[in-house]
Amino acid sequence: MNTIAICNSHIKDVLTDGVLEQFSIDGENITIGLIDVPDIQYEKYFGSHSILVRVKAFSCNFRDRGILHSFNDICKKKYDKNKLFFSPIGSEFVGIVERVGRDVRIFKIGDRVMPNHSYPYKSNGQFGGVISNFASQRLQMFNEAELVRVPDNMSDEEAAAFSLSAQTAYSMVRKANVQKGNNVLVTSCSSNTSLAVLEVLCNLDCNIYAASTNARTIKELLTDKDVQEIVDLRTLDGQKSALPPLDAVIDPFIDINLKYLIPYINYNARYVYCGVYKQSLKYDYSNYTNLDSSEIYNLCLIKNSSLIGNCLGLPEDLWEALKNYNEGKYHIHIDSIYSGNRIVDFFTRTFKEKHIGKVIYKYQ
Repeated sequence: MNTIAICNSHIKDVLTDGVLEQFSIDGENITIGLIDVPDIQYEKYFGSHSILVRVKAFSCNFRDRGILHSFNDICKKKYDKNKLFFSPIGSEFVGIVERVGRDVRIFKIGDRVMPNHSYPYKSNGQFGGVISNFASQRLQMFNEAELVRVPDNMSDEEAAAFSLSAQTAYSMVRKANVQKGNNVLVTSCSSNTSLAVLEVLCNLDCNIYAASTNARTIKELLTDKDVQEIVDLRTLDGQKSALPPLDAVIDPFIDINLKYLIPYINYNARYVYCGVYKQSLKYDYSNYTNLDSSEIYNLCLIKNSSLIGNCLGLPEDLWEALKNYNEGKYHIHIDSIYSGNRIVDFFTRTFKEKHIGKVIYKYQ
């Protein structure tokens, strides 16, 4: 079954059908392939609550860029030992249920499913998190608590881009405790998480502000959103007239945004963040400035403000996102869709080119 994977060069010695290409990122050349691999035999691992899923489409998130480099490092080490190695990649997918365990009650063969990235715990009490770092793998086994059924009115492309951003966004807005009339800023608003947050906030009675280094393009995209102002944080220069006192900030990359926002934080504000930009030593950090921890302490102390971390979301956050999607109150932004041999185009668009919305690869 054809699968997209990060490969080492020994794959070409055994490849009878498929495509191998070179993809360059962060100064590294990475071999990527659309290769025909045998189905993994799950028989001895298949339990009473297990579900076997055949993946139809997948997408990557920012976190996958660091994982891409990690997998490539393994490829090189295996190559040096004259061993063949390949690894699928990705953290979002949509698939079809191929088999269910005897005690599974909420799914049946033929159902379309996507991930439930609940954290810190799943609905069955097991520890949670992103359910796969190998979303491009065509056949995968999960526990039923790790999946959710795709609504009939949701396309495969939307489902392959839904769970992680939606679950994170609803969790962050919940933790921000947005009240009527609050001034709320969403940073890095061309990121998938921030686009999802904007969708959530547009259903609330608050004043929405957005920040992006790509402000002009974002303005065109958000013409139908009730956003008061879109700013470039790098050009604010502490001008307090540029933004009102902010009651809440929702930020996917605290290490590059907080330093610009300190002058604008209101008293008793909530600053919710879900990640950092600096995730791999392989990235280009030539324009990166480390955040001074003393600035964070002073901000929280002087402004009586709260710094709130967020990792993914609860099952209830995903249910709320699906409910609002079905009611037309939450939309998924899709940038582009690739299929067939366009694997370099998919990875280039995902990790190297500026884009707005998720980049999807759909298996034929």
